[in-house]
Amino acid sequence: MYNKSSNLFLFFKKTKNNRLSFGESVNLLLCSTVSNSFFMVVLHSLTTRAWRLVADFLNTCRTGCV
Repeated sequence: MYNKSSNLFLFFKKTKNNRLSFGESVNLLLCSTVSNSFFMVVLHSLTTRAWRLVADFLNTCRTGCV
């Protein structure tokens, strides 16, 4: 827990001082966010739901065409 909060603190401190480029700041923010397991679970559920919707759409298109 301490590591995540210190990463976010470092991110905001460095971007405030403008020592970090945009790519580096995005990379640091992503690294500190991806380490959060809750975010990964939410992302996984969203992608699974999206793939299911795409599969259902393709199935309805295929049955509609036939």
